[in-house]
Amino acid sequence: MSAEVAALNCKGVAIAADSAIIRRFSAAATKKVILDTANKIFALSDYNPVGIMISGTDEYMGINFELILNGYRKALGKKSFKTLDGYAKDFVKYLSESKYVTVARQIGALVDKIGTIVDEMHKEKLLRIKNEFSEYIQNYKKTNYIRPVASAIRHYNKAELADLAETIVKMAVLKKHIFNGSTAGPVDVAVMTKLD
Repeated sequence: MSAEVAALNCKGVAIAADSAIIRRFSAAATKKVILDTANKIFALSDYNPVGIMISGTDEYMGINFELILNGYRKALGKKSFKTLDGYAKDFVKYLSESKYVTVARQIGALVDKIGTIVDEMHKEKLLRIKNEFSEYIQNYKKTNYIRPVASAIRHYNKAELADLAETIVKMAVLKKHIFNGSTAGPVDVAVMTKLD
């Protein structure tokens, strides 16, 4: 289980993440290993304050995200976009045209996805109940926790946003340690503003 947080207001964005990732040692492997050594926060551009945070695994179609993102930064160069959506679309285009994403990898990912879909069909009823309960919990959390916190942090400066994001991740890591007996490694924090 990963812990990632994004805290934002009109002054900037602070993102924080633990270092836990899920690793499968083959596409067909059912057993997964949780490692606590991953970087999950990366610069998407060497010239603009744009970052990306990954969750769950540090691979895309069997390729380490860090390798993919290093290639994207080089391909992007000094090019910039006015919106994050521009960066997102350009990154997806890069992935679709990338030498890393071969037809064989796409077929392998599709086979894995089909296997997952079949497994999920067997669990459909349980999933529906879980989703209804999850929706109830999410609405409760929004009303009683998220909206009050969002209102309180509206005017935080960059340092306060970074402290908040790091503290929330540390609390999630502590909770995991207490209930699961494991930790998730060091916490990384990044702060970005329009002025950087």
